[in-house]
Amino acid sequence: MKKGKKVISFFMVLAMFVFSLPMQVFAEEIGESRLFSVDFSPKVDMNREFNPDIYTYTTSVNTSEKSIAVTPYAMDSNTTIRVNGTVVTNGTPSLPITLDQEITLITIEVQSIDVPSNVKNYVFSVKKTINLDDTGLKSIVVEGATVDHPFSTEKSYYTGRVEATQSYVSVKTTAFNSAITKINGNLVSSSGSLVVEMKTGINTIFVEMTSLNGASKSYTFVLTKPEANNNANIRSILINGKDFAENGSVFVDYVSSNATNLNVVINPSDNFSSINLDGKYVTAGSSTNLNLRQESINVFPIVITAANGITTKTYNLHIIRLGTSNSTTGDVNNNAASGTSYAGNTSLAVDSKGDVVVTDGAGATTTLSRQGSGRLHSVNLDTQAIQKILRSNSKVSEIVVDYSKKTGLNDSLNLNIDSTLTKLLQDRKVKVKLMSINGYATADLTLLRDWNNGGSITISRANIGVNYEDEYIPASGFIRFEYTGGPLGVYNPLDIEIPIYSDADVKLANVYRFDEISGFTLIPSTTEEKVKRSKGVSDGDFIVMNFKKSFTDIKNHWSFKLLDFMSKKQVISGYPDDSFRPDRYVTRAEFTSMLIKAISEHLDTVNVGEEPFSDVNTNDWYYAVVDEGWKAALITGITSDSFGPNQNITREQMAAIAVRAFNQLKTLPEMTTTQANSILGKYNDSKVVSSWAKVDLATAIDHKIIDGLGNNRLASRDLATRAQAATVVYKVLNESIGF
Repeated sequence: MKKGKKVISFFMVLAMFVFSLPMQVFAEEIGESRLFSVDFSPKVDMNREFNPDIYTYTTSVNTSEKSIAVTPYAMDSNTTIRVNGTVVTNGTPSLPITLDQEITLITIEVQSIDVPSNVKNYVFSVKKTINLDDTGLKSIVVEGATVDHPFSTEKSYYTGRVEATQSYVSVKTTAFNSAITKINGNLVSSSGSLVVEMKTGINTIFVEMTSLNGASKSYTFVLTKPEANNNANIRSILINGKDFAENGSVFVDYVSSNATNLNVVINPSDNFSSINLDGKYVTAGSSTNLNLRQESINVFPIVITAANGITTKTYNLHIIRLGTSNSTTGDVNNNAASGTSYAGNTSLAVDSKGDVVVTDGAGATTTLSRQGSGRLHSVNLDTQAIQKILRSNSKVSEIVVDYSKKTGLNDSLNLNIDSTLTKLLQDRKVKVKLMSINGYATADLTLLRDWNNGGSITISRANIGVNYEDEYIPASGFIRFEYTGGPLGVYNPLDIEIPIYSDADVKLANVYRFDEISGFTLIPSTTEEKVKRSKGVSDGDFIVMNFKKSFTDIKNHWSFKLLDFMSKKQVISGYPDDSFRPDRYVTRAEFTSMLIKAISEHLDTVNVGEEPFSDVNTNDWYYAVVDEGWKAALITGITSDSFGPNQNITREQMAAIAVRAFNQLKTLPEMTTTQANSILGKYNDSKVVSSWAKVDLATAIDHKIIDGLGNNRLASRDLATRAQAATVVYKVLNESIGF
């Protein structure tokens, strides 16, 4: 037998099985002399649960019992056990012990055979009581406390709690007159009550019922009163068994379109705080079933009230229904067991767009394995099959690895590409698109480093608890895009797409990248149906959300809808007081900043070197945007060396900059002076348009970037307002690359 730990003997295990003990017992060390457990026949009512390190107990049996037998269970089988001086075999009953009329003492001595000096004595005081059910005890109620178990005459020990703000509880008993009742030593009537003060910490209430013949039975209530702290935080929350750590005020999870309910367990930081879930109080750490409404997004409020009864904190549980059951759970292979492989032998083909579609039925071998609550699809491309089609067809532009209907919501999709195929794809400049139900990633392998031995791309759902700061409403979960190696240079290798299964306004939503250091970073994106796209991103965790804030002074303005949209897209910003001041004139630097902020990711460098303007200094707030605007050839000066950053911009100046920006995003056909004069000639004030601005202004009108004003006026030399500037930026984006 291994030194330092002894396994209980076979006979002990057999005895434990017979007497239904729930676990196997191990001695902690040589010389162990403690009991693990003890049984009485007939059963006794003990004043506390048995604990190997507590040696004195008060018990009671019915007054009709004449004798009692004791069955001791020692932690170490190599012990000698004596019950009232008589040796008893470990795990077997003692001889019957005669019960005295009032109190009988039973001593269990446990002595180690290995270390005889190690002796433990357990003393049980057995008191005869009458069955108080027969004498009329009906109930004991502790008003003002939460007790762990409903009262029963068979159960004598209770635990519970009171709120930190509770100063007293009222203990009420109900019994026939034949029973004498004492509460904490105070005599009360058989159906009386006593108010007991509650102090911070442990409070014990002792209720004793005595019949006329002297037999009695006692009940103990141990109530805990916490300190009046202000901790109203959630430590974690389990949603259908998935654990989410608290790191913000919103928890988000997804269910299938036909789900009807879900299971929630809330663990507060302080177990003495109270929890209100969707209008109902629930117990900390206990399971609560929530019925789901038919809406695509169910929001359940959670209100935590601290132990002080004053401090509260509100959380929201967002449950988002996903698409149809086929699109969210995968197809017939969804229940494949761990280790299952599936491969196809269907020949590959090039479609009209130059794509070669690869899936488990063609061009790939896939291995499934269990991963948490989902599965890992490990996909290996068929190098020979893809080499063959690449070498026979020069029009291939993309390998599309489509597992969007093979993956489930909790699944991870991992694509492995060997070194041979990597080099061929890089040489041919063929991109690889990996498609999971959770998102799509298109990788330009020429922009990746450390792929000499091949590499991998992975898409999975990420469970991240974050602080949404009451500014965002999630429209998707966190999607993690990963690849081996890193970007080769300054350009990021991934274009990502995130499908939206909720009924959120997808065009209004934005894509954000999250990391623990920077928090949320807005990523430029476009929209097509229910998919958000972002180009040129690195690996990381991404989420689609709606930005909640808008401006306080635009509700009754002609541009309200547009400004509200641009605010929620976080393209334009306002003042510290959350106003936008739509009718204030905008300077040349401010308009440049507004436009550059919106389209910076899409600009090419045309001019090399620093901007040439003497009135733009490196310590000016607008230096960076003016420099970028000049490098992209969007702006020119009012003179050869002056930009006039603080001058208010005119409508024709704004139109000229906007047209140059539009040309960077979407090439415009050249317009002749004759065509420009024809377009401008429709307006009453066309003759006052500056000669240098005519073609640009006409182009802006022709492509709906700028509109005329009332009375058929262009007002080309009028100063532009912030609302007009925001409208122009919106139209540049919307008419070129979209939102």
